[in-house]
Amino acid sequence: MKLVWLVTDKGKANEIAEFLSKFNLISAITFIAQGTASHEILEALSLTQKDKEVIIGFAENKDIEVMFEKLEAEYNFTKRGMGVACAIPLNGITSKTLQHLQNEMLGAK
Repeated sequence: MKLVWLVTDKGKANEIAEFLSKFNLISAITFIAQGTASHEILEALSLTQKDKEVIIGFAENKDIEVMFEKLEAEYNFTKRGMGVACAIPLNGITSKTLQHLQNEMLGAK
């Protein structure tokens, strides 16, 4: 299980989260963020404006590669200025907790 974290321009997060849910992005939440990074840091991260939206969700390890390939195909996400995306491994306890919460939400036992 991995934590999927994306930063994109304001106004795009809901569309991208809905798109990625087709490829098994789990429990995505979005929120507006405003950075305080210097121009140099924004440029290094290929971010063109300070008003951003963040998407945080979860995905199984097996789904990450396809998810990021589809993100690139649909949104050209590796193009300079489109955003930042990464997947961070979760430890075993966190992964099991997420699976338990998913089962609870779906009514499974």
